[in-house]
Parts: sequence; C-alpha cells; structure tokens
Amino acid sequence: MTDEPGRLEFVIVTGLSGAGKSIALRTFEDIGFFCMDNLPPALLPKFAELLIGSKDQPRRVAAVCDVRSSNISDELQAALRVLSNLETIHPLLVFLDCDTPVLLRRFSETRRKHPLGAASGLEQSVERERQMMSELKERSDVFIDTSALSLREFQEKLVGFFSPESRPRLLVFLTSFGYKFGLPASSDIVLDVRFLPNPFYEPALSNKTGLDPEVAEFVLRSDPAAAFLEKTGDWLSFLIPRFIAEGKSHLGIAVGCTGGRHRSVVISERLRRFLTDTFAADASVTVSLVHRDIGK
Repeated sequence: MTDEPGRLEFVIVTGLSGAGKSIALRTFEDIGFFCMDNLPPALLPKFAELLIGSKDQPRRVAAVCDVRSSNISDELQAALRVLSNLETIHPLLVFLDCDTPVLLRRFSETRRKHPLGAASGLEQSVERERQMMSELKERSDVFIDTSALSLREFQEKLVGFFSPESRPRLLVFLTSFGYKFGLPASSDIVLDVRFLPNPFYEPALSNKTGLDPEVAEFVLRSDPAAAFLEKTGDWLSFLIPRFIAEGKSHLGIAVGCTGGRHRSVVISERLRRFLTDTFAADASVTVSLVHRDIGK
C-alpha cells in the first residue's frame, strides 16, 4: 500500500484454493484496481514492466497466482525479489487461508474440482496444497483467514485496507474464539479470558451468547473483568501507535474462552468499542470484529 507518486502499487493475491481469491479479485476490481487472474508467477516481473511502459499506466494492480503453477512457492518468491528491487514498484503479498473442514464444505457446495486433482481424495489434495503454500504464508504482508468470515465481512476487510477513500495504516482484526476449537491462525496477540466467571454454568444464561445483555452484565460486573479491560486498554493504547510507527499494516487480536460463545464475545465487543472510541479521530486505524465460534 503506497501513496507515493509515480509508484505502481502491485498487490499479489495467493493462498489456498477455495479460500476466496476470486472474490478478492472482484473486490479489488470494484475499488479501482487493474486486475489479472491466474497469472503464472514467473510472468509477474514482465507484466509489471509492460504496465510501467504503457501509455495509460494504472497506479494500482492486483494479480492472482494459485497452485496451478506447480512450483508456485519458489517462482513467486523469486518474482517478489525482482519486483522489490524495482524503484517504481511497491509489491504486496496477500495470503488467504481457510480451515480444512470449511474448504471441504465449500468444494462440496460448489462441486468444483480441486486444482491438484482428486485422485488421492479431496482432503489429501487440500493438505498437499497447504504444505506447498506454507512458505508463502510466512512471507505474506497481509494474512486473512476466511474460515469464519461471511462474504460481506471478507469484502469489508479488503475494502477497509485497500480502498483509496479510507486508507488506514493499521487494520485491527479482533476475533473471539473458543479454545476447544483451536487458536485463530491470523493472531498476533492472544488474550485468554477463561479466568472470568463463566455464564455457561448459569441455567438462565447457558443457551444465550455474549451478545445478549444479560450475559454481558454477568461477565462485566466482576471486578476482574473491569480490571482486565482497563489494563488491556492501556496496553493496546501504548502498543498500537508504535505498531503504526514501525509500519505494521495489520494486527490480529484474538480473545478466547472455552467455547467462544460467552466471555470472549463480551470482552471482544468491549475492546472493539474501546479501540473505536480511542482512535476515532485517527483515520490511520480501522477496527473489525468476527465472532468465530459463537454459533458452535
């Protein structure tokens, strides 16, 4: 992401098949990017040179590279090294990930074939692709796990980060989750709130969620909850401006309880309100929230 005059913003989208690359490309197109689908990684530098030399050079370009390029990891990393050495190019790698059960369901619903083939079974193909893409996942500048995101939420994340109308320097992703379902993959900071009183053991509250006022009141009336929110708020207020100063583009904050339905939902809602209010006058920060396990 760049606002420097004369530089070409070159976003490369990759990740697991079924994680949302086609949706991402359509979203980029909607916000004014020149888009190219299924571009072989080895052609990325040549594509960039053609754009730079064109009469009507676009300033913002997005290209999708997927596993149909058999040596995608090595080729894409080599292409990124070339692009990074070009003074007029600002490359940014976006990696889309997704949990295997969700990918299997998506392939079943759409009846699409996995690009690696199904000779060894769909689940094996997904895991093979995951291994092939692991180095690119670690190398990525922007990582988005689409497992728990609706179509609208996914598009809002992309628009919030890349839209020229609202160019935040830091996008804060809050996620509530249940430890028994595993940690969110895109977490930079994990906050464990299992020490708080658990509404699950209250018969009148166990079938409700942290979005219900009765559950929120139960969790927040405890002294530990108030102290935790105060101390965490002070800590994040200290950290976030420093992350921005260091050029960090996205910050994943995961808030976990046992099942992801009660305490983590209440606390993450309060943290979203706090961060939104704290940075309301600072256009460089955007906050989003997903309750990953609230329906499980």
